[in-house]
Amino acid sequence: MGINLIDSRSNHLNSTFIRSAKDGYYKNSEINIFQSLSRYLMKAVELNSYMDGLKERLSTNDLILDALNLGVIVLGHTGGIEHMNIYARNLIDQDKAFLSNKWPRLWL
Repeated sequence: MGINLIDSRSNHLNSTFIRSAKDGYYKNSEINIFQSLSRYLMKAVELNSYMDGLKERLSTNDLILDALNLGVIVLGHTGGIEHMNIYARNLIDQDKAFLSNKWPRLWL
């Protein structure tokens, strides 16, 4: 018995339940279980598609931030750095070099 699922973005999921020939044909109760599993598999395909879309958008956002000619540092809700564009990284590296020569204890 096999299941073929296609989500809204045309992602395919093929699943096959295999049993030995000596077990005979599938029972109605087994078929019902497999049919109910297909809903969960379809939800998994949709979630995967959604997550792929998020990753694509985040990657695009990073490219846009990196193209800006000003320093951008994105902080997460805990205050940690989530993203730092190239311009900001270069500015910090220049300041590190400058401060490390004059006041080495002021900079991390």
